[in-house]
Amino acid sequence: MSYKEKSALMHIAALVFLLIYIITSSSVWPALDPAATPIKHLWIAIISFILIEIIGHSLLAIRDRKEANEKPDERDKLIEYKASHFSGFLLSFLIIGYMAANMLLGIPILNLVNVLSILVIAEILHYGLQFLFYRRGF
Repeated sequence: MSYKEKSALMHIAALVFLLIYIITSSSVWPALDPAATPIKHLWIAIISFILIEIIGHSLLAIRDRKEANEKPDERDKLIEYKASHFSGFLLSFLIIGYMAANMLLGIPILNLVNVLSILVIAEILHYGLQFLFYRRGF
């Protein structure tokens, strides 16, 4: 596996951890009370995510020093643009759908945790597509 593929898998692992932590810690919060959302859990999730990313990518860069310092070529840029294209569509579709559902159902709350979860899902798709495109030989 190349460094780019390992890096995409590291991103996916960290984002899945973040999503699982957000979902499990938010399941104990009252559903319709935005004041009850403990910010402490979000800070713990974000700091843990950052630490996983830093440690994981440092270890990857130490293992593959030559590949880690390479400049992206046209293929890398094309893979990045394609993955961003599809994940951007998913992100906009989910955010607009979430806002429309809130308005249609009369729920007057845009929960930060739900919006953050949608963003994390779109990023998981982004790095998953990058990994797929690198493996497929795009």
